[in-house]
Amino acid sequence: VGLGQMSLGQFADQTVRHVLAFVLLVLLASKALPAGGRPSWLDSRRLPAWVVGVACGWVSVTTNNAGVLVDMYLLSAAATDKREYLLRRSCLLLVIASVKLALHVASGMLPLDITVLQSALLSVAALVGVPTGQSLSRHIPQRIFGAVTWSLVALGTVQLALS
Repeated sequence: VGLGQMSLGQFADQTVRHVLAFVLLVLLASKALPAGGRPSWLDSRRLPAWVVGVACGWVSVTTNNAGVLVDMYLLSAAATDKREYLLRRSCLLLVIASVKLALHVASGMLPLDITVLQSALLSVAALVGVPTGQSLSRHIPQRIFGAVTWSLVALGTVQLALS
């Protein structure tokens, strides 16, 4: 995230989005192809976790696409239960957003006064939205949840490639 903060404005947004789309397409292909039919360079276990983490943090800041990256990561980790997936996603996005917010405020890119007010208002909205979302998710079958989530990651990847 820190590298991304220092890189803001250094690269054309379209270029970064296309690079991200390419990486996500490779990751999607690595999951879609059967294990025996994958080239060795598509094996996601060959990359050290810190390399993936640094790359995702940088891309998250420069393209503001943490959601697609977190979804791809969690789907790749094969969370077996949608509740586990949603809890991990919420926690990861909270941490990522908090770090990005602190860096943006510290760099002067965001004014502190209005940011605190908006954060307080969104926190109040979350008090209603989180329990509502939890209640609704109980009614969605796991298989449909997984298919829709994978489809949204693929759609997000296509959107990045076309933007």
